[in-house]
Amino acid sequence: MLQATWVVQPIFISKRQKQGDDAWWDLCEPDHEKSRCDCCGSVRYQRSPLRGLDTGADGRLPAGNRLPERVASISIFWARQRLLGIKDMFLSFKGQSRMGRHAFSTVASGSLGIFAGVVLDMIVVAMFGMSWRTDAYFIAVTIPLVIITLMMLQATRVVQPLFINKRQTQGEHEGWNYLNLIMSGGTVIVAACSTVGVLLSPLLMRLQVAGSANDETVLATRLSMFLFLILPLNFPVVIMQAALQSLGIFALPGSMKFFESSFKILLLLSVGRKLGVEALVWGTLAGTLFEVLVSYLVLRAKGFRFHSVWRLKHPDMIQAYTLMIFPLAGQACAVGVESLTNALGSMLGPGNVTALRLATRIIESFAGLLVGSIVIAAMPTIAESVATRDSEATRKHLQHGLYLLLLVSIPFSIWLAMVNRPLISLLYERANFSAADTTLVAN
Repeated sequence: MLQATWVVQPIFISKRQKQGDDAWWDLCEPDHEKSRCDCCGSVRYQRSPLRGLDTGADGRLPAGNRLPERVASISIFWARQRLLGIKDMFLSFKGQSRMGRHAFSTVASGSLGIFAGVVLDMIVVAMFGMSWRTDAYFIAVTIPLVIITLMMLQATRVVQPLFINKRQTQGEHEGWNYLNLIMSGGTVIVAACSTVGVLLSPLLMRLQVAGSANDETVLATRLSMFLFLILPLNFPVVIMQAALQSLGIFALPGSMKFFESSFKILLLLSVGRKLGVEALVWGTLAGTLFEVLVSYLVLRAKGFRFHSVWRLKHPDMIQAYTLMIFPLAGQACAVGVESLTNALGSMLGPGNVTALRLATRIIESFAGLLVGSIVIAAMPTIAESVATRDSEATRKHLQHGLYLLLLVSIPFSIWLAMVNRPLISLLYERANFSAADTTLVAN
């Protein structure tokens, strides 16, 4: 591998640039009776490109000396694969591959959501500071937000590939029927879980605000009940967004957070002084209803018509449950982790839970925008190649996605670690958010 990289690859690049592709591809295993290679179809030249190898008049190695040519063939193959992989990686960022274009589309639309979310946080901390009121809101929203994240993950990793497979193997009509089945049954299940969440909200909030005053507990409980009641509306949203992405529509699902945050900002500025942080909950409801309406209208234009299908024991539903249950069991541990974080933060005094949430929201927002966008863009492409049983295309798409992830995540992580304090100061340090608050969030 070292010699292929240090010796063969530079010669290979020079040959391609000076003499063209056919001057080098002839190192594949040749058919001695033909003038073209069976492996790649290239013309056979009358001399070996490797210096130091003596060849006959016909350009072949002497009889009995096949090992060097076989080794050279393997080396050239891997050198070629490396070059093609690097080329594909950069083509993605130039917008010349479908995965790259979809990732950029998601990043561009998601950037609006990140911007609106940052503006929303700036308004919240400017109006209320890092106080027990903001602590109560962030504690109340923790479990519903984790559940929404889990639904989004399962919609992308389970429902989306199955929907694509249905459309490609059984036709578009069956694909829409599958979508109706999942949306109907899943919404019922989420509604049942939400009812349990409403009933358990007093207990859940008391556990998470262990070190806080009674006023914070009461406010957190009330907010938690409202958010659990809104939760069933989010399931059809995430399913329809996954369907839109499978149809090649990435900008609209990526911009949904922008609309939700915009509704929160609007209500916070208009009735925030009167309702306090409860205005954020009403903004969440308005934004979710808007997402349901817009997503359905776009899918309807593509041929989708919703009708309820109440068949919880349908084989397709059972298949989806089976594929979801084990990932959900592991991912659900995040609920316990986040709840414990809230409990420990509440014991440190008012504002500490808010500081933790602001810090993690910045990291998760930017990471979700870049890394998450690549994953979202890659999944439909990979699912399509799996559905058509094209193992070579599946391998290529997986490799392509990994290249994109590494190229984006490594430099961004370094940059974020270096500018954490100036970034926090720039975003939040005004009105009721002090320099001491900046230090706390940055650390």
